[in-house]
Amino acid sequence: MPSAPSSDKKWFQKLDPGFPVLIVSILIFCAGSTVAKEAHTPGLTLACMRSIIAGSVWMSIILIRKRRIAWSSVRAALLPGIMFGINIACFFTAVSHVPVAKAEFIGALGPLVVVPAGALIFKERIPWRALVWGIPAISGVAIVALLSAKSKGEANGFGIIMAVASVFTWASYLMLTKKFRPGVDIGVFMACTSVAAALVL
Repeated sequence: MPSAPSSDKKWFQKLDPGFPVLIVSILIFCAGSTVAKEAHTPGLTLACMRSIIAGSVWMSIILIRKRRIAWSSVRAALLPGIMFGINIACFFTAVSHVPVAKAEFIGALGPLVVVPAGALIFKERIPWRALVWGIPAISGVAIVALLSAKSKGEANGFGIIMAVASVFTWASYLMLTKKFRPGVDIGVFMACTSVAAALVL
């Protein structure tokens, strides 16, 4: 007789396989603002170079996997790509005008835009239990972002406006991606999105 499945699985065996990938992507994404700050390069230049590199990497992956890019996939990725290009331009410009911590804190306010937008546009169910903890956490982030001391010669109104703009453009990118990506291979979609962003920048 087959043995009954064991309920003594270790905690890491119960994790969704996507969880480690999510953690790594967050760490890499967060490192980008520090690298951008240390580069001492205009935000638009950094954003453009980032999109060119990303587009080249994704296109290489597509070629290696022998995937075909259909015209319908290009059309689907066009608007998200344009919005993503605007988003990273806003964020990298913000980082060059305000401290990295402040830009990241403001960026962390994204759920305040994304969650209601998802509920209104896609009729998604709002996770009220998560919001019980999320709202105080986001409120704390908002206080730190808006009331933290300015670094001499580094923080200014333009940088804060760009950081706030990056929040709204990121939310718009997510909404457009949710609308247009279904049915398109993720590799093909990201390749086309990165190229579109690079062309816009």
